[in-house]
Parts: sequence; structure tokens; C-alpha cells
Amino acid sequence: TDPVHAELLAVLVPRFSEAEGASLPRPVRTLTVRADALADSARYAVLSAHAWNFARADDPAPSCRVPHGASAYPFASELPPGCVHLEAVYGDSGDLNDWKLFGRTIVSMQPVRGCVHVRDDRRPMKWPPLVRRAFLFRLAADVAQTEVPGMLDAMEQKFREALAEAKVRDSRESNTPRDAWGRNH
Repeated sequence: TDPVHAELLAVLVPRFSEAEGASLPRPVRTLTVRADALADSARYAVLSAHAWNFARADDPAPSCRVPHGASAYPFASELPPGCVHLEAVYGDSGDLNDWKLFGRTIVSMQPVRGCVHVRDDRRPMKWPPLVRRAFLFRLAADVAQTEVPGMLDAMEQKFREALAEAKVRDSRESNTPRDAWGRNH
């Protein structure tokens, strides 16, 4: 009844062949349990691969001065909860800051007001179709690694293709046609 399991099994199960030998038949429950164990890492891998429009967030992340004073990055801030991938850090004036990330701490050369990041959306079935497809192939590749080793290379290739297609579509949707040339200075 789980839609992720249904789509995953539609990708993996029809590909079993007699050439795989004694490992067949494999119980469906084995595949779904393995998929449940690997779903978080597959979701994280897809979300952190690109600045997805559907998961982009702009949150406040006020900083404080770090007392050591010996660094070129004297301001520190915590990453917002649920941040998968940090895209940009903005200062009080709205300009981009120079920043580095140490674990879950942002350090910056100027005071931090907010940041743009990709948030962790835990509902892959609500994602845009192409991104959801990339997630399912990532999950299928992860499950195939231990449960159906003969399919690993095919699932990895399908994941790379699906991810590339989803990135292109997402980038086209978030940019106007003239963005490619930039501003005329």
C-alpha cells in the first residue's frame, strides 16, 4: 500500500532473471524492509544534489561575534533546522557574504542575517515527478547493491540520467531565458 514501495517494486521486481540463480525467488518483504532502511539516505542524496525549486527556503539565521578574534571569519550562526544543502548567506545589507560551513555552523566575514538553503522535504511522493523519479532510481540502486547485485550498474545509470534530466528541467523553470547572459554592465 505504500506508494514508494509500489514504485520501487515496479522498477526492481520485473528485472529478476533465472540467470541470477539460487537467490531467487526473493521475498518482496526483504526488498521493502531494505528500502525503508535506505530511504533517508537516498532522499538526502537527491535533495543535496541540486538547489531544487520546490525545496528552496530563505530563513533567518542571525549570527553572533565569535570571541576568539583570530579568524578572518569572526561571525558564527547555526544552520536552520532541516537544512540539507546551504546555497547562500546574506548579511544585514542584503548582500552575499563570504562564508564557510563547519559541521552545522556557518562562519562569515560579515554579520549574518539569513540564508538560502534546500530544506529536507520528507515526502518524496509530493515532489515534482522528475525529481521523484530520480529518488526512486537512487533508492533502487541502493537496494540493488545488497539485494539484487546484478542490477546495480543499470540502476546507477538510470539514477544519473534521471537526476540530470530533473536538474535541467528545474534549472529551466527557475531562470528566465535571458538569465543565461547575465546583466549588461
